[in-house]
Amino acid sequence: MYNLSQQVADVLILHYPRMKELQANSLAVARMDASVVNAGSSVAELLAGSSHLAVCGKEKPKPSQEAPHQPKKQSNKSKIIEHQSCVIDQLLQHIMRQDEHMDNLEAKSEGAPTQDKIKKCQQEPSEQQENPKRRQTSVAYLHATWFV
Repeated sequence: MYNLSQQVADVLILHYPRMKELQANSLAVARMDASVVNAGSSVAELLAGSSHLAVCGKEKPKPSQEAPHQPKKQSNKSKIIEHQSCVIDQLLQHIMRQDEHMDNLEAKSEGAPTQDKIKKCQQEPSEQQENPKRRQTSVAYLHATWFV
């Protein structure tokens, strides 16, 4: 008669005795009674089903002691390992930058051109000819812009 999902029906059946105890003449109780009669069952069967659901709801499955703890430890371990790998990657990048810096300093102390200068010289010969000359002086002097 009424279009209810299985989960809603289970909740209504579970709380049926409490609803009937609080308000026996309520609309919800009357509809539950009518639905049970239309389904071809009795109110006694509804109460039996309700008590069965109440007992099942109170019983909690006992989890094994090792199973829930292992995934948490594994997830903590995996988080630690992931963090350590990120730190190692950052350290490797830092070391590579330091190596490049040391190479540049050694090249400067020996008087040899650095790798950056060599790369710029190889890339810029065509660009050096096309660049326009820059002005040697500024357009406006600072003392000219201040008013007293």
